[in-house]
Amino acid sequence: MLAVPRSFRPGATLAVAFAVLLAVIAHPAQAVDRCVATIAQFNSAWTLARSEPVVIKMTAGAWDMTGSAVDPATGNYKAFNESVSLQGGYNNGCTSRSENPAATVLTGTDLQFSGWPNSPPLRVDRLAFRNVRDLILFGGDNTDLERIWLDQVTSTYVVGDRTTIRNSVVTRSGGGSGLHNCAIEINTYDLETATIEHSTFAQNIGDGALCLIRSDLPETDDWRLFASSNVFWGNLTDIRLRKRAAVSSIDARLYNNVLGNGVNANRPLAMPPVATSTGDPQFANPAGNDWHPSSTSPAINSARVNVNLLQQKDFDGNPRWYGEAPDRGAFESNIGTTASVLGVTNANDSGAGSLRQALIDANAAPGVNRIHFNISGACPRVITLASLLPTIAHPVVIDGYTQPGASRNTAAVGNNATLCVVLDGANQITGAYGLNVATTASPEATVSIEGLGFSGHSIAAVQFAGGRDHRLAGSQVGGNFGSYSALPSGTGVRIGGSTQGVRIGGPEPGERNVVTHALGAGVSITGSGSTQPTDTVIENNYIGTLSGGDIRGNERGILINGPGHVVKDNVVSN
Repeated sequence: MLAVPRSFRPGATLAVAFAVLLAVIAHPAQAVDRCVATIAQFNSAWTLARSEPVVIKMTAGAWDMTGSAVDPATGNYKAFNESVSLQGGYNNGCTSRSENPAATVLTGTDLQFSGWPNSPPLRVDRLAFRNVRDLILFGGDNTDLERIWLDQVTSTYVVGDRTTIRNSVVTRSGGGSGLHNCAIEINTYDLETATIEHSTFAQNIGDGALCLIRSDLPETDDWRLFASSNVFWGNLTDIRLRKRAAVSSIDARLYNNVLGNGVNANRPLAMPPVATSTGDPQFANPAGNDWHPSSTSPAINSARVNVNLLQQKDFDGNPRWYGEAPDRGAFESNIGTTASVLGVTNANDSGAGSLRQALIDANAAPGVNRIHFNISGACPRVITLASLLPTIAHPVVIDGYTQPGASRNTAAVGNNATLCVVLDGANQITGAYGLNVATTASPEATVSIEGLGFSGHSIAAVQFAGGRDHRLAGSQVGGNFGSYSALPSGTGVRIGGSTQGVRIGGPEPGERNVVTHALGAGVSITGSGSTQPTDTVIENNYIGTLSGGDIRGNERGILINGPGHVVKDNVVSN
């Protein structure tokens, strides 16, 4: 049995791949929680991260970090050697937590949260940094900044092979002297992907509100920027990008952003920005440091549709998506109409109340639709398909956990989920899929499938070959569902075509998929020729095992083609 503890990126040398295989024998170490209410307690927790993974929970209030273990100007400074998750907003005792990222505010002249030289992962969420001169956030494979606020920070320098900034606010910052003049500069040395989503950059000075500019070494040029649904307004320069003269273009993928002062790049962008708005986002009260959009803002209900947003919260802790589409920027309003719900009330192959009819109705309706289940009878409810279901053409959320009796996995190790809806394809014609997003789907189709079981689908239980940003979570292919024994499928999950950004599983126990008994690959990521999927994330799944200890093997575990995929924290057995 193999547990992949961190991440594997295809295209590595044979030596690196062999090293990865040697490394996957042990499960990842579990992080130690530390509740801190004083600088002394913070220093102790931070020092612990030199030897083991730590989650540091900081209580609400103002923290002057001068002289602490993250102040590089003092002899107390220490780098971390194991993964760190830095979290704000807790009460004393850490029994509850505020949704407000400004509940915990860190100040100090220079603050350096650094894992150099070992470069372990760093995550920071629900924290504010204010009146800091130089801030360094230096992770390794992953640096994730979620729901943070940088206000009046002269320079912020972020390092991580895969850097993510999401649902965050950057205001009145930048303008430092020397190299780091931007509000946020992402170091591009060894950078693979920088993802900036649903964040607000306002009234920043310096060379750019967001900069990717280090270009002194060849390694700095093999990176991609993915920026979606952000608001840039009132900055001297919004986005500044630099690559060496030998590079013909910059791989920057910009979707549905508000850009007041545009992109300053020294090379052409590989693809033109999509759905950019230059309209005033109409902040509620900039003079009062309130960056919410007013009710008439063009940023409302105009962001890029992505079903994965349904698992997120905005800067304030509200559901990220309300209305016909998400809002651009860090804040989500409650303006607009919510998606329609299509009910599945029986296990029939077709007709009113069937899953087939719900998919037909979803394909015919604009916007995002949700399919919920309420089928009478004992668990599991088996839907036996006499023919192929309609291919999915438009955005839809299929949630099997709405079925009474179903429950998500809660076990950190193992799988105690109860799935009550099973799709049985045993009677289908040859060449069958369970649920299929085909290459003919709308380019904007984004599909979430959760809480379903699959049995006997001759080609694949689930295929994502068109659209983008799909999600499969908390589902199971093959094995047993109570007293019901599923038949093998050809492939468990297939990602094909030029599909981008598919997520299989996720970090939470309830997102874990189980994929067993496939006659081919458990998970196959492969297109045709030069047309290949990109940027798939396979995380925290059981592949070839139901519980983590039994053997329910697939012919292959995971088959990968195409660039940018991440495989981490899975158990792959037999």
